[in-house]
Amino acid sequence: DYNLALDLYDRWILATEYPPAPGANHRRTGDRFNDALRVVREVLAMPHSRIFVHRIGAGKDRRDPNARTDQARLFEVAELCCRYLVSFFDNRDTGLPLARRSLRFLLGGAASGATFLNLFGGTGTATVAVLVNNGFATTTVDPSAALLQRARANFALNGFGGPQHGTIQEDCLRWLAQCRSTYSLILLNHPASGGGPRAGTSPRPRLDQEELLRLAMQRLTREGLLLFAADAVSYTHLRA
Repeated sequence: DYNLALDLYDRWILATEYPPAPGANHRRTGDRFNDALRVVREVLAMPHSRIFVHRIGAGKDRRDPNARTDQARLFEVAELCCRYLVSFFDNRDTGLPLARRSLRFLLGGAASGATFLNLFGGTGTATVAVLVNNGFATTTVDPSAALLQRARANFALNGFGGPQHGTIQEDCLRWLAQCRSTYSLILLNHPASGGGPRAGTSPRPRLDQEELLRLAMQRLTREGLLLFAADAVSYTHLRA
Protein backbone atom coordinates (compact mmCIF):
# COMPACT_ATOMS: atom_id res chain seq x y z
CA ASP A 1 0.00 0.00 0.00
CA TYR A 2 2.91 2.36 -0.60
CA ASN A 3 1.77 4.18 -3.74
CA LEU A 4 5.22 5.51 -4.44
CA ALA A 5 7.59 5.50 -7.40
CA LEU A 6 11.25 6.47 -7.13
CA ASP A 7 13.33 7.56 -10.11
CA LEU A 8 17.05 8.13 -9.63
CA TYR A 9 18.65 10.79 -11.81
CA ASP A 10 22.34 10.81 -10.95
CA ARG A 11 22.54 12.64 -7.62
CA TRP A 12 18.83 13.45 -7.43
CA ILE A 13 15.68 11.49 -6.65
CA LEU A 14 12.23 12.14 -8.04
CA ALA A 15 9.60 10.68 -5.69
CA THR A 16 6.09 10.42 -7.14
CA GLU A 17 3.13 9.69 -4.90
CA TYR A 18 0.06 8.24 -6.62
CA PRO A 19 -3.54 8.49 -5.38
CA PRO A 20 -4.60 6.01 -2.68
CA ALA A 21 -7.26 3.41 -3.37
CA PRO A 22 -10.87 4.51 -2.91
CA GLY A 23 -11.85 4.44 0.73
CA ALA A 24 -8.25 4.39 1.97
CA ASN A 25 -7.25 6.25 5.11
CA HIS A 26 -5.62 9.39 3.70
CA ARG A 27 -3.81 10.18 6.92
CA ARG A 28 -2.28 6.70 7.02
CA THR A 29 -1.32 7.04 3.34
CA GLY A 30 0.43 10.33 4.07
CA ASP A 31 2.31 8.77 7.00
CA ARG A 32 3.48 5.92 4.76
CA PHE A 33 4.74 8.35 2.15
CA ASN A 34 6.68 10.33 4.74
CA ASP A 35 8.09 7.11 6.23
CA ALA A 36 9.18 5.99 2.75
CA LEU A 37 11.00 9.28 2.12
CA ARG A 38 12.74 8.99 5.50
CA VAL A 39 13.98 5.48 4.65
CA VAL A 40 15.12 6.62 1.19
CA ARG A 41 17.16 9.43 2.72
CA GLU A 42 18.73 7.05 5.22
CA VAL A 43 19.51 4.18 2.83
CA LEU A 44 20.86 6.36 0.02
CA ALA A 45 22.43 8.95 2.35
CA MET A 46 20.54 11.56 0.38
CA PRO A 47 19.95 15.04 1.82
CA HIS A 48 16.46 16.47 1.65
CA SER A 49 17.63 19.10 -0.85
CA ARG A 50 18.26 16.39 -3.47
CA ILE A 51 14.80 14.84 -3.28
CA PHE A 52 11.98 16.25 -5.39
CA VAL A 53 8.38 15.29 -4.70
CA HIS A 54 5.43 15.10 -7.08
CA ARG A 55 2.00 14.24 -5.70
CA ILE A 56 -0.58 13.10 -8.20
CA GLY A 57 -4.23 13.00 -7.24
CA ALA A 58 -7.81 13.96 -8.04
CA GLY A 59 -6.91 14.44 -11.68
CA LYS A 60 -4.52 17.24 -10.83
CA ASP A 61 -0.79 17.09 -10.20
CA ARG A 62 0.55 19.13 -7.35
CA ARG A 63 4.06 19.76 -6.13
CA ASP A 64 5.33 19.41 -2.64
CA PRO A 65 4.32 22.68 -0.91
CA ASN A 66 7.83 22.86 0.53
CA ALA A 67 9.49 22.50 -2.89
CA ARG A 68 11.57 25.29 -4.35
CA THR A 69 9.76 27.60 -6.75
CA ASP A 70 12.53 28.23 -9.29
CA GLN A 71 10.73 26.37 -12.08
CA ALA A 72 13.17 27.52 -14.75
CA ARG A 73 16.10 25.74 -13.11
CA LEU A 74 17.52 22.75 -14.96
CA PHE A 75 19.79 20.05 -13.59
CA GLU A 76 22.55 18.27 -15.50
CA VAL A 77 22.56 14.46 -15.34
CA ALA A 78 24.62 11.75 -17.04
CA GLU A 79 23.58 8.57 -18.84
CA LEU A 80 26.63 6.63 -20.03
CA CYS A 81 28.52 9.08 -22.27
CA CYS A 82 25.54 11.42 -22.71
CA ARG A 83 24.59 14.44 -20.64
CA TYR A 84 21.11 15.87 -20.36
CA LEU A 85 19.30 18.82 -18.78
CA VAL A 86 16.27 17.80 -16.76
CA SER A 87 13.55 19.66 -14.89
CA PHE A 88 12.17 18.35 -11.62
CA PHE A 89 9.58 21.13 -11.41
CA ASP A 90 7.44 20.04 -14.37
CA ASN A 91 4.93 17.52 -13.05
CA ARG A 92 4.32 16.01 -16.49
CA ASP A 93 7.82 15.30 -17.72
CA THR A 94 11.40 15.79 -16.59
CA GLY A 95 12.59 15.87 -20.21
CA LEU A 96 14.48 12.57 -19.81
CA PRO A 97 12.01 9.64 -19.76
CA LEU A 98 13.72 6.80 -17.91
CA ALA A 99 11.30 4.28 -19.44
CA ARG A 100 12.93 5.01 -22.82
CA ARG A 101 16.47 4.37 -21.63
CA SER A 102 16.80 1.03 -23.45
CA LEU A 103 15.53 2.71 -26.61
CA ARG A 104 18.25 5.35 -26.38
CA PHE A 105 20.85 2.59 -25.93
CA LEU A 106 19.51 0.81 -29.01
CA LEU A 107 19.69 4.00 -31.06
CA GLY A 108 23.25 4.60 -29.89
CA GLY A 109 24.23 1.14 -31.09
CA ALA A 110 22.80 1.83 -34.56
CA ALA A 111 24.01 5.43 -34.81
CA SER A 112 27.48 5.24 -36.36
CA GLY A 113 27.42 7.09 -39.68
CA ALA A 114 23.62 7.34 -39.65
CA THR A 115 21.42 10.14 -40.88
CA PHE A 116 18.82 10.30 -38.13
CA LEU A 117 15.26 11.64 -38.12
CA ASN A 118 13.64 12.07 -34.69
CA LEU A 119 9.87 12.63 -35.03
CA PHE A 120 8.14 14.13 -31.99
CA GLY A 121 11.69 14.50 -30.75
CA GLY A 122 10.81 16.61 -27.71
CA THR A 123 13.92 17.54 -25.71
CA GLY A 124 16.16 15.66 -28.13
CA THR A 125 17.35 12.95 -25.76
CA ALA A 126 17.26 10.28 -28.47
CA THR A 127 19.11 12.62 -30.84
CA VAL A 128 21.84 13.13 -28.26
CA ALA A 129 22.29 9.34 -28.02
CA VAL A 130 22.81 9.26 -31.79
CA LEU A 131 25.16 12.26 -31.82
CA VAL A 132 27.40 10.92 -29.07
CA ASN A 133 27.65 7.60 -30.90
CA ASN A 134 28.96 9.12 -34.15
CA GLY A 135 25.73 9.87 -35.97
CA PHE A 136 26.51 11.74 -39.19
CA ALA A 137 23.57 14.17 -39.37
CA THR A 138 20.33 14.58 -37.41
CA THR A 139 16.94 16.24 -37.79
CA THR A 140 14.65 16.64 -34.77
CA VAL A 141 11.03 17.61 -35.43
CA ASP A 142 8.48 18.60 -32.78
CA PRO A 143 5.54 21.04 -32.60
CA SER A 144 6.77 22.54 -29.31
CA ALA A 145 9.21 25.45 -29.44
CA ALA A 146 9.99 25.08 -25.71
CA LEU A 147 10.95 21.42 -26.05
CA LEU A 148 13.15 22.11 -29.07
CA GLN A 149 14.89 24.87 -27.17
CA ARG A 150 15.80 22.30 -24.52
CA ALA A 151 16.87 19.91 -27.29
CA ARG A 152 19.35 22.47 -28.66
CA ALA A 153 20.66 23.02 -25.14
CA ASN A 154 21.17 19.26 -24.79
CA PHE A 155 23.06 19.19 -28.09
CA ALA A 156 25.31 22.03 -26.97
CA LEU A 157 25.89 20.38 -23.60
CA ASN A 158 27.37 17.40 -25.47
CA GLY A 159 29.42 19.55 -27.85
CA PHE A 160 27.16 19.47 -30.94
CA GLY A 161 25.34 22.10 -32.95
CA GLY A 162 25.12 23.76 -36.33
CA PRO A 163 23.05 23.13 -39.46
CA GLN A 164 24.08 19.49 -39.66
CA HIS A 165 21.97 18.84 -36.57
CA GLY A 166 18.80 20.81 -37.20
CA THR A 167 15.63 21.24 -35.19
CA ILE A 168 12.28 21.95 -36.86
CA GLN A 169 9.18 23.27 -35.11
CA GLU A 170 6.34 21.81 -37.12
CA ASP A 171 3.43 19.39 -37.01
CA CYS A 172 5.19 16.10 -37.78
CA LEU A 173 2.45 14.73 -40.03
CA ARG A 174 2.36 17.88 -42.15
CA TRP A 175 6.15 18.09 -42.26
CA LEU A 176 6.51 14.46 -43.37
CA ALA A 177 4.00 15.00 -46.17
CA GLN A 178 6.27 17.71 -47.60
CA CYS A 179 9.66 16.12 -46.81
CA ARG A 180 11.78 14.77 -49.67
CA SER A 181 14.95 13.85 -47.76
CA THR A 182 15.80 10.27 -46.79
CA TYR A 183 17.26 8.93 -43.55
CA SER A 184 18.98 5.70 -42.57
CA LEU A 185 17.62 5.76 -39.00
CA ILE A 186 14.19 7.07 -37.95
CA LEU A 187 12.49 7.22 -34.56
CA LEU A 188 8.72 7.77 -34.51
CA ASN A 189 7.65 8.52 -30.97
CA HIS A 190 3.98 9.43 -31.33
CA PRO A 191 2.58 11.23 -28.24
CA ALA A 192 -0.49 8.99 -28.14
CA SER A 193 1.89 6.03 -27.72
CA GLY A 194 3.50 7.07 -24.46
CA GLY A 195 5.54 10.09 -25.47
CA GLY A 196 3.47 12.48 -23.40
CA PRO A 197 1.32 15.45 -24.38
CA ARG A 198 2.45 17.70 -27.20
CA ALA A 199 0.94 20.99 -28.28
CA GLY A 200 -0.44 21.01 -31.79
CA THR A 201 -1.05 17.26 -32.14
CA SER A 202 -4.12 15.85 -33.79
CA PRO A 203 -7.06 14.32 -31.86
CA ARG A 204 -7.05 11.25 -34.18
CA PRO A 205 -4.09 9.25 -32.77
CA ARG A 206 -4.82 5.89 -34.44
CA LEU A 207 -5.35 7.34 -37.91
CA ASP A 208 -2.36 9.61 -37.45
CA GLN A 209 -0.12 6.69 -36.46
CA GLU A 210 -0.98 4.78 -39.62
CA GLU A 211 -0.36 7.82 -41.81
CA LEU A 212 2.81 8.78 -39.94
CA LEU A 213 4.21 5.27 -40.35
CA ARG A 214 3.37 5.22 -44.05
CA LEU A 215 5.00 8.59 -44.68
CA ALA A 216 8.01 7.85 -42.45
CA MET A 217 8.70 4.57 -44.27
CA GLN A 218 8.83 6.53 -47.53
CA ARG A 219 11.65 8.62 -46.06
CA LEU A 220 13.69 5.54 -45.06
CA THR A 221 16.74 4.56 -47.08
CA ARG A 222 16.88 1.12 -48.71
CA GLU A 223 18.74 -0.53 -45.81
CA GLY A 224 17.39 1.84 -43.18
CA LEU A 225 15.82 1.14 -39.78
CA LEU A 226 12.67 2.76 -38.37
CA LEU A 227 11.79 2.43 -34.69
CA PHE A 228 8.17 3.04 -33.69
CA ALA A 229 7.79 3.65 -29.94
CA ALA A 230 4.61 1.71 -29.28
CA ASP A 231 4.20 2.69 -25.62
CA ALA A 232 6.24 3.94 -22.69
CA VAL A 233 8.53 0.89 -22.56
CA SER A 234 8.29 -0.99 -25.87
CA TYR A 235 9.05 -0.33 -29.51
CA THR A 236 8.79 -1.96 -32.91
CA HIS A 237 11.52 -2.34 -35.55
CA LEU A 238 10.62 -1.72 -39.19
CA ARG A 239 13.10 -2.11 -42.01
CA ALA A 240 12.84 -0.64 -45.49
